[in-house]
Amino acid sequence: MKILRSEKGEMGLGDMVFWLVVAVGGYCAFQMAMPWVKFKQVEELFRNEIASMKVKKVKTVKKETHARLEEMGVKLYVAEENDWEGLRIKVTRGEPAVMEATYMEEVVLPGGLYRHTYTFHPRAESKVIINPRDE
Repeated sequence: MKILRSEKGEMGLGDMVFWLVVAVGGYCAFQMAMPWVKFKQVEELFRNEIASMKVKKVKTVKKETHARLEEMGVKLYVAEENDWEGLRIKVTRGEPAVMEATYMEEVVLPGGLYRHTYTFHPRAESKVIINPRDE
């Protein structure tokens, strides 16, 4: 009985090219998805820190948040329209506190063939109303 070529375990040039394309596509998809994972981590950090404002002062929360962002490798975007401040915490009497920022992540795929810059705007709002304290 004659054995088919595919049953011998041989791989042709077409098969190798196919698997190479699949591998490169998977790697590129992974590289493009990593900034989104980091964005979700930053949003979770903001939610945790804004919740801690019930017992901490704004300056303390800002300092801790900046330290954690630095550990994560996130550099906040600072612009004139943001009053030259990267991390904004808004505490208004009778309203939930809001923490927001803007940062950018650049993804360069292998060989420099494709370059994309993501702009993220993480934002968190406290679940309870936090009234401002005199500091």
